[in-house]
Amino acid sequence: MSQVNVLIYGVILYCDDSILDIELGNGYVLEKRYLDELPFKDKITDGEGKLTINYMGSQLSDEKGKYFICIRKEDTYSVEMPEIKPGMVLTDSDFMCEDQINEYKKNQMQYLHKVFSLLHLFKAGNIGFIQLFFEQKYTAMGFITNTKPTDPDYDALVVFNSVFGAGAHSKLFNNVREKLSLAYYAASQLERFKGMIVVNAGIEFENFQKAYDETLVQLEEIRKGNISEHEFTSSKIAIINNYKSFYDDQRAMASTNMMNRVAGNERTVEEMTAAIERVTVEDVVAVSKKLQLDTSYFLKGKEAE
Repeated sequence: MSQVNVLIYGVILYCDDSILDIELGNGYVLEKRYLDELPFKDKITDGEGKLTINYMGSQLSDEKGKYFICIRKEDTYSVEMPEIKPGMVLTDSDFMCEDQINEYKKNQMQYLHKVFSLLHLFKAGNIGFIQLFFEQKYTAMGFITNTKPTDPDYDALVVFNSVFGAGAHSKLFNNVREKLSLAYYAASQLERFKGMIVVNAGIEFENFQKAYDETLVQLEEIRKGNISEHEFTSSKIAIINNYKSFYDDQRAMASTNMMNRVAGNERTVEEMTAAIERVTVEDVVAVSKKLQLDTSYFLKGKEAE
């Protein structure tokens, strides 16, 4: 599963400031926005910058200028991305996940229609909306690991992934997200049966190249051996704690045993834990040098419903 960041905007028609204190729920807020501040201004104006007929009657004004009462929501939802395999060619339609995205939009529209149907009981007039504008952002980078689950350096790859992007201690989290503020989230995931590590990030389009470049910079830092004691120790602790949690979850234990059997690498939790404890920084550096960038993709959607 991957996370898609979405911004939802819309103009509330035939209303006034009196509705600003209403709580819509489900993450939606009402706000006052001047025309030039609207991120979707081009969607409700013509080529000369004049409002389209649908919005003329909903424009309000004060001493600062013309404004609207708008609806806004920032959200994150999960989509099942298409399977990425080394060397495969993926088209835009492969990555758009249209059915899942359309289902999300449908649910949002249905919720708001119910809310405004109730609002009509308390507010006079034809309060509502014509369009919602959805802006989505998501990027993915796929690296071939050249390491199989049965290889002697597979456990080093597990630790590498943790150092690289699997937690709040990781390089992607602390540099791409925290230090440089290039992404809402940035994380890596090891796909052992596909032989890949996939980096997912929620970013603004203008930050795509910077986030892409910084991801490769952090990979290069690991290859140079620039791994702090905190990054290395925290990574191993996180992995080992995850393994030990299987004792409290029979389903997770059964799933892990089955996956290990399928991978041809049957081991007990104790054996898996001991293998992680034996991994050195040098092992992580060596396995990181086997990675090859194979796939990169940026999903950007800005459309009306």
